[in-house]
Amino acid sequence: MGLKLSKTYPNGVTGNYWRLLTLEILIDQKTAEGTIACYPSKESRLAGDEPLNVERYGIPWTQLNFSSGVDLLAEAYTELRKPQYVATVDEQDQKRQVQVNPWANAEDDL
Repeated sequence: MGLKLSKTYPNGVTGNYWRLLTLEILIDQKTAEGTIACYPSKESRLAGDEPLNVERYGIPWTQLNFSSGVDLLAEAYTELRKPQYVATVDEQDQKRQVQVNPWANAEDDL
């Protein structure tokens, strides 16, 4: 299970496959944090190659379904694909919403 989304790094290398490596439930903070890795391709991940980059990503507790029998990994991938925004203020003091989730437009690769 993974996500397909192209990202080119400053060194010119492009990764096209993202996979969650860890999913940690932080009970006291009511959130979950995942570690997601970027690989050049699904084939390179399956071959055991090292990821190009590893990033941490937070998922609000209220968005995860903890019901019995629910696949939390599938839930985490679903949440990674949802657009998430933060409020910012630009130079003219105009409030606006900025998307902060780079995986919102990723395709599933099951």
